[in-house]
Amino acid sequence: FMIWTTTPWTLPANLLIAVHEDFEYSLVRLGDRLTVVASELLPAVTKVAGLDGEDVLAKAKGSALAGLAYRRPLPGTQGETGRLVLADYVTLEDGTGLVHTAPGHGVEDFETGHREGAPIYCPVRGDGTYDDTVPEPLRGKTVWEANPEIIEMMRASGNLYHYNDFMHSYPHDWRSKTPVIFRCTEQWFIAVDRPTRRDGESLRQLALTATESQVRFVPDWGRNRMRGMLESRPDWCVSRQRSWGLPIPAFRTADGRVLLTAATVRAVGDVFGREGSDAWFTRSAADLLADWDRAADPDWQGDVDLERLEKMYDIFDVWLESGSSWNAVMRARDLGYPTDLYLEGSDQHRGWFQLSLLPALGVTGQSPFKTLMTHGFMVDKNGHKMSKSVGNTLNVDDLLKNYGADVMRWWVGSLAFENDIKIDLSFFDLAGESYRKVRNTLRFLLSNLDDFDPTSGVEEPAPASLDAWILARAADLRTRVVDALLNYQFRQAHLLLFDFCNDTLSAFYLDAVKDRLYCDAPDSPRRRSAQVAMFRVADLLTHLLAPMIPHTADEAHRALVGEDAPSVHLGTFPDVDAPVLDDGWVHVLAVRDAGLKALEAAKGDGVESPRDAGLRIADPDGVLSRFADDLTDILGVSRVELVEDGPIEVVDLRDAPRCERSWRRDDTVRERADGGWLSDRDAAAVGLA
Repeated sequence: FMIWTTTPWTLPANLLIAVHEDFEYSLVRLGDRLTVVASELLPAVTKVAGLDGEDVLAKAKGSALAGLAYRRPLPGTQGETGRLVLADYVTLEDGTGLVHTAPGHGVEDFETGHREGAPIYCPVRGDGTYDDTVPEPLRGKTVWEANPEIIEMMRASGNLYHYNDFMHSYPHDWRSKTPVIFRCTEQWFIAVDRPTRRDGESLRQLALTATESQVRFVPDWGRNRMRGMLESRPDWCVSRQRSWGLPIPAFRTADGRVLLTAATVRAVGDVFGREGSDAWFTRSAADLLADWDRAADPDWQGDVDLERLEKMYDIFDVWLESGSSWNAVMRARDLGYPTDLYLEGSDQHRGWFQLSLLPALGVTGQSPFKTLMTHGFMVDKNGHKMSKSVGNTLNVDDLLKNYGADVMRWWVGSLAFENDIKIDLSFFDLAGESYRKVRNTLRFLLSNLDDFDPTSGVEEPAPASLDAWILARAADLRTRVVDALLNYQFRQAHLLLFDFCNDTLSAFYLDAVKDRLYCDAPDSPRRRSAQVAMFRVADLLTHLLAPMIPHTADEAHRALVGEDAPSVHLGTFPDVDAPVLDDGWVHVLAVRDAGLKALEAAKGDGVESPRDAGLRIADPDGVLSRFADDLTDILGVSRVELVEDGPIEVVDLRDAPRCERSWRRDDTVRERADGGWLSDRDAAAVGLA
């Protein structure tokens, strides 16, 4: 049976040949050879050998070949016959359609050998040399030294059909860049299908149940991803062979038994707690087990000589360490268990997420987390993985220097984190512009509250006032942003906050109250009412913005309430009592939209500034009259005239006198004692008749 391999050093461990049950195989004469090859690959095999053709003697399905015996390819190996078996990973992409199988050297080989009851034979020792079970010429040699010798042994025995050198991909250690080999060794495992004593269910079943009903997934597709990985996962190999790490506290007795019980682990753990895990390397076995009461240990039978115990030097898989952080960090410090949230990239459904879930279920019977949030990965602007070797990475230090941490966080908050995230310097430029609009809104609020005392008694705003409207919008903002944050919808929270600052405040409310803030008398009821609303809005914004722009929010908060006040991050989101609004606000806002359109059209007639215009608006039901005090500010014009009916009309006021302080053209503007032209309101504010 013709097999091929790119690793001749594994041929001493060949025990099986795998074929596919559905493929057709041919008994064929190739020159002076009589062999079996997959029918579809015969032309390629013939061409490689340089033959003109082949003589097919018989054909059979792979299923008919299962169980046949063959002579193992390397002469002198122990147990010289092997057996043909079926495997669905056999392909017709290359080779011969028959796969060399060494159960001690490779995952698929191991699984096939385990399934078929073959010995898991690994003649290669930990230092990469052969043991004494291989043919004598190979003993003690490294696998790399043996490769050419094995080829010559095959050639001399007549078992080598063809040999050639070619370049192909081969696994390498990512640190040392040297080739690695696969060899089967004894390891420690956590069984995932063995029923636990406490629950009578396996860890796999407990994990699937928790995934289905006990854990919230954000986004929800994470549930299916976790479920699929749990369903297909093997037993968990928790041991590694490295010279650093947390040792598995196992001992070997003089008669070859392994000592590892709950009581011995606790005894060693107490030593580690006092001295650190390096005690494993500095202390003797007797020292490490000084507090172990052998007679009271129900999991150990027989005597043991502590002085002759041998420490074993396997270390724990680091995932077991990070996967038990819920215990070391949360339970041990009484910080709360289970944890509210675990968040990581989508690769951690196989890693940290899953490998935290399994130990927690084994120890406590419940998931260590209530919610799992999964985010995508940063990629370059073309969607390619970022890599230093490719040169498409961004320097975080430069980003912090050029943009600041708050701009970077503000940008992150704007993203749909569920998918991979494209990143480019130009994106931070846009984020910086967006951030500055929010920051400038905060600056405007703060700059107009310098003379405001929040402890002074003020009346609540009237239902038809601008201040009542903005407080109602702020209360709605709080509800929606907090709901978005609690549901990890950070992009939604970001959009709500930006739109409130940019549109609701800057483009409408703050523009509308600017006149009273600048031109009313300092203690006028309208100005103080606006300051009350602005203080409450500013207080709310500094808290709502704190998760995304923490430095800016804290600076603004201290400017608002005092430098000695506690940090905004030590507070909670303030409540905003939504005032009762006049039900005519819907109509007022619709009229505002129509009025702004009319003013825009009037620019074609030369009325460039809204301050040079008035508006004549129909108010047959008297709804707008309830808003008379604020209508000019809401519409941004100098005058509003309410009439019985008719379309909205723009009144050109460019010939009317203009107040030199407010730039408004109202009926009270006249020359004052100092020679200036002021309205009655503005003249009173500056003490002029």
